[in-house]
Amino acid sequence: MAVGAGAAVIALVTWAFIFSRISYLPSFAIEKISVYGADPDITPVLSLAAGRAMDGAYLGMFSRSNALIYPRSGVETAVAAASPRVSHVQVRLDGANAIAVTVSEKVPAAIVCADLPDFDVLPSGGRPIILPDDHCYYTDEGGTLFEHAPASASSTAQSPLRYFIPALPDTGDLSGMNAFATDTARFARIESFVGGLSGLDSAPIEVLGVLAEDGGRYELYAENPDGASIVVIHADEASGLDTELRDLVAFWSRTTADARAAKDSLEWSEIKLQYPPNVYYTLARPESKAR
Repeated sequence: MAVGAGAAVIALVTWAFIFSRISYLPSFAIEKISVYGADPDITPVLSLAAGRAMDGAYLGMFSRSNALIYPRSGVETAVAAASPRVSHVQVRLDGANAIAVTVSEKVPAAIVCADLPDFDVLPSGGRPIILPDDHCYYTDEGGTLFEHAPASASSTAQSPLRYFIPALPDTGDLSGMNAFATDTARFARIESFVGGLSGLDSAPIEVLGVLAEDGGRYELYAENPDGASIVVIHADEASGLDTELRDLVAFWSRTTADARAAKDSLEWSEIKLQYPPNVYYTLARPESKAR
């Protein structure tokens, strides 16, 4: 038994040595990494991360860059971690000595600013905008900040919704820290609330920005029906966003329809939803009529 066990150990070591040598043969080595789907500015970083994931050896014996045994999932994980802009990674062999890394970048779901909003009206179109701010970041659908938004990314009704969260630090670059605008569940609730306003078939409410305050309170900055001024809509999670959404939609649809029928101008300065089922409002101009 001792002789048999010894022979087995020797055979195992011999075969391990042989396979170790084979794993380092140039004919099996991955010599090329191609990255697809990523912007050129991050492609070198992703390629470098993929190469580093294949450095070294398994158990100190078998090459990790061998095309037959390279760590595919490890390469995918390393590439995904190399840039906060990466959403999904897929790795496959691309010939005998190369791998193809296909990357999907995140799509901005919103812009989050660590500041308070500042508004203006474009002289040419007469529509309100949120002035550029240098303390803003693009965020994905889960609320993760993944890229600094340039100050030139001005906000209009056609651009990604802009959130203002003064509690976020306004120094340093948060996009590389896996920082969250707010917790994912809260982000999803307010996204759903705003989506319910802009998705109306008749009289959609165009929201330009949202100020998220402590305690689940919000100020929504929306275009008035005339499209040339802003109304501040106050909402509060304590009263239930679903209920407030229903009340606001009913109020807005009825009053705008009545104003159109009467050929009245309609311009609010603020609308308060925190006391359902009542909707309180203040007119921006005394001659405006809200029926």
